[in-house]
Amino acid sequence: MKRFTYWIVILAFLIGHPSGSRLEAGQLKKVRLAFSALAYANPPFWIAHDLKLFEKYGPESEIVYVGAQGAEIAILGTVFSRLTFAIHASPQIKQISDLKGKTLAAGAIGGNSHFAALAFLKHFGWVANRDVGVMTAGGSPEVLAGMRDSYTH
Repeated sequence: MKRFTYWIVILAFLIGHPSGSRLEAGQLKKVRLAFSALAYANPPFWIAHDLKLFEKYGPESEIVYVGAQGAEIAILGTVFSRLTFAIHASPQIKQISDLKGKTLAAGAIGGNSHFAALAFLKHFGWVANRDVGVMTAGGSPEVLAGMRDSYTH
């Protein structure tokens, strides 16, 4: 919890106090907290938004879901120093080797989950779309819907 609080305070300071003082007229009045996945790294920003920490230290905040289209962004801080992903599989998959010949669904090409899928395959010496298929399925809502549909059919 201490590390989480530390990063929220640092982020709020960076956004709200670029020069060490309150925002002056003409400076940033609103910061958009964009997320492209329902991922482990995002709750600190949602919590900071709900607690109005950004407003307390400077600009108003808005949380925006950004799909695969991309956006012009600036990353001011992050909570993790490495990729943190999980692979969700049907009950027939009992071990990693059971994935060979199957297909992984990831987010948009070039996105974090697509990159993580490629890194995962490389770690096991597999080649994407030869040993294990990699299918892009859009953002988190689309991937979750696809998983739900595959379990109900």
